[in-house]
Amino acid sequence: MTTALLPLGAVPNVVAHIRFNAPVFPIVAAASTPQVAAAIAVLLGLAIAVWARWRLPITDPAAWAWPMAVALACAPVIYPWYLLYFTPFLVSAATVPLMVWSVSVLPVYLIWSVPALRIAWVVPVSVMAFEYGAAALALAWLLFPVRRTVVTAGLPP
Repeated sequence: MTTALLPLGAVPNVVAHIRFNAPVFPIVAAASTPQVAAAIAVLLGLAIAVWARWRLPITDPAAWAWPMAVALACAPVIYPWYLLYFTPFLVSAATVPLMVWSVSVLPVYLIWSVPALRIAWVVPVSVMAFEYGAAALALAWLLFPVRRTVVTAGLPP
């Protein structure tokens, strides 16, 4: 019995062997397999898309940006230019964390401009911490807004 293979080109090779600037994928792949981790990335993106379609208007930029961003965040390879795909949707407060990620990813370009880093082809931990830490802080700001008290300078309420 022969098994029909899907015409996926180099995708199976990338999923199995290539990692770059991807904090989530290696963790999931280590706990299962790279193929399961890739399937989870796709399924999470689809789940967010279904949720967004159910809860958000079709015209809401977040309904389009977040499914792509979640799938990308779980991918085995995250090159900085991949974030350009959701740039047209970064026009609302709900996409501020993605705006921050689009800027905080820029230091990853050090890999191509600093010869010592180019040899290893690995994003330094400090660069990844800055990139994803800034995006995580922006996401926390979005999900857990801080109540601000207005000081009235002694005026009665």
